[in-house]
Amino acid sequence: MKQLNTATELLAYLDDFSIPFSLNEEHAQVLLDYMEGSAYGLHVDEKGQLYWVDLEGEQIEEITMDEVTFLACEWNNEFILDSRQRLEEKAGSSEEREIIDRIKQLKKDERLLDDIYEQTSLWKQVNQKATPAKKNSR
Repeated sequence: MKQLNTATELLAYLDDFSIPFSLNEEHAQVLLDYMEGSAYGLHVDEKGQLYWVDLEGEQIEEITMDEVTFLACEWNNEFILDSRQRLEEKAGSSEEREIIDRIKQLKKDERLLDDIYEQTSLWKQVNQKATPAKKNSR
C-alpha cells in the first residue's frame, strides 16, 4: 500500500484510476492538509482502493473521495465554529488578530472545499433532481 503524501501523488492517483474528481494542486493539498491535521493519512492499494489510516492508532478503513471531501468539509466547519467561539472569548486580547487571520484562512479553505464538494456523487444527485424542478416552475 502506498501513502499519498503530496498533492501531486493524490492527483496522480485520481488520474491513474480514472476517479471522477477534477482537482488542481491547491484543491488536492487542502484535502491532504485536513486529513493530516486530523491525524489521518490517505493510502491506496494496487487496485486503486483508497484507505484512510489513523496515524496515531494505525487503524485502516476503506474510504472514497466523496467521503474524504465530506470529512474535510465537516472538519473545516468545526474549525470555523471553534475559532469564532475563541474570537468571542478573546475579543480585545493580543490573540484577536491571530484568530481573525485563522478564520480568514479557514474561509478560504471553505471556498476550495465547496468547489470539491460540487464534484461528489451526492451533490450531482441533488443538483440533477433540482434541475427538472426549476424547469417546471418557469
